[in-house]
Amino acid sequence: MIYYLNIGSNLDDREGNLWAADLRLSLDLGLVLARSAIIETPAWGFERDNAFLNMGIAENVILSVFKGDRLRRAVFRTDPALDTVIINSSIAAFG
Repeated sequence: MIYYLNIGSNLDDREGNLWAADLRLSLDLGLVLARSAIIETPAWGFERDNAFLNMGIAENVILSVFKGDRLRRAVFRTDPALDTVIINSSIAAFG
């Protein structure tokens, strides 16, 4: 099944965080079929000084119950020292 994911980061090395998440997704879940350009957008829904860098990824994922749980863990990375999420993501579509 192909999943279309949106990932974004507004902390630390934003672009490095995106590429690290991209690598983690490919290692944990399967073949990355396509990537969008990286774009910068302002934060919305909460106040932050840092803008987000965002990227879309199309990934061919064979989901089992085990891998379904890994999908969520692969795309969210937290920094316990900051008590915050370094990579934010959403599943945009699948089919």
